[in-house]
Amino acid sequence: MELLRMLDEAGVMASGHFSDKDTHLSWVLTDDGTLAISGKGNIADVLTDFDCRVDDTDYFGACHVFYYPEVCCYPWFAYHDLIKVVVFGEGIECLGVETFMRYWNIEKIILPDSLKFIGDWAFYGCTRLMEVIIPANVTMIARAFYDCCNLKKVTCLMERPIPIKEDEFYGIAKDAVLYVPESSVDAYRQDDCWNKFYIEVI
Repeated sequence: MELLRMLDEAGVMASGHFSDKDTHLSWVLTDDGTLAISGKGNIADVLTDFDCRVDDTDYFGACHVFYYPEVCCYPWFAYHDLIKVVVFGEGIECLGVETFMRYWNIEKIILPDSLKFIGDWAFYGCTRLMEVIIPANVTMIARAFYDCCNLKKVTCLMERPIPIKEDEFYGIAKDAVLYVPESSVDAYRQDDCWNKFYIEVI
């Protein structure tokens, strides 16, 4: 209902549909910079699922849609510099590799309870993103928020800390705080990677 209210209050800049294999998505971009994506399935990897070229100068030795936008078949990429808020609807289970990499102006993302996987560099370099709430059903984060330098508040709704590597939140704000359920505080504080955060109760 909140999403419908947001869309009603703002004019529509662009909209459309996207289908690939078992994924069927609809999307709307409003005049205020809100991108709402609804449907079921996975938002596939930009890096591996599409035919893209390798940039040999890249530090990670990977190809990036930011450098070669013609390889990205997601229609909303044409408006990436206008997007400020991304709302993912229920039914979306996976955000693939680099799907929103270097969308410079994203300030807020709303992830669905259905989400299970957030791929490498999904929000890499989203330098205006300040807060994220990770839903309870997520089982893998990878390096999704790498170099989100203003990310200061990370809320994990998972009761148990999922396995992560030490660099998975590399480059976020140095004073970032991790918020977890009260019953999970000890588990997160005892985890060798999650305990790098200052941990508070939700």
